[in-house]
Amino acid sequence: MRKVALFLTTLPLWLATATTAQAFTFAVTEVTCGSGPCSGFEIGSEFTIGVRIVNDGGADGIADDIAAVGASFFGYSPAIVAFVEGSAVSSILHTSCIGGVGCFGGISNSVGPALSETDSSVRFFNGATITTGHTIDGQQDPGLDGVIGGFDAQFRATFRIVGFGGTTIQIGTNPLTFENVISRESNSALLDVTNGSVGIALVPEPGTLVSIGTGLFLLGLGRDGASRHGPA
Repeated sequence: MRKVALFLTTLPLWLATATTAQAFTFAVTEVTCGSGPCSGFEIGSEFTIGVRIVNDGGADGIADDIAAVGASFFGYSPAIVAFVEGSAVSSILHTSCIGGVGCFGGISNSVGPALSETDSSVRFFNGATITTGHTIDGQQDPGLDGVIGGFDAQFRATFRIVGFGGTTIQIGTNPLTFENVISRESNSALLDVTNGSVGIALVPEPGTLVSIGTGLFLLGLGRDGASRHGPA
């Protein structure tokens, strides 16, 4: 089996926020290989993407009251990467969180906890609510580790590299499956949404190389451009 090198590229968060400010973000928190950072592997090895949802209010700093969210890992070539497994939290954007007790009033997720793939797309959140008050930024929402305010990933997906070439895993609202983020303040109009992305490029020997570049990071890492889709 050919050995390959892997490189992770990041963009500081302030470089993105200096020019763009979005109300709702799918933030890539980590890309890991096994139990640690990615440093090198061969075709057949696996990497895991961690994601959190951020409702930061954009330029005005006032978070929108979210009514519905639909989101997936999508857009990748199955000839280059194959989905292995994934997991998701049961709810997001809770109206209250109490340490040692739990979080309440969140938007329930109809997906998971285990994720599955359909037509090269892995949906990780699908939920709506008729209640108001989901204007929080989501920083106190527990991650998959269950810790309130711990900033652990809320969604993780593991992929296996299966072939040479280049592809990008998009993370967020998929227009092909009519996924959206809906804001109650805008009479259920679509929010501006910043999708995340992780790019994969494999070049055969000589100079065999694997590179993984993330287009969106949280907590000191970078984030990608925004996209607007039609209503669900």
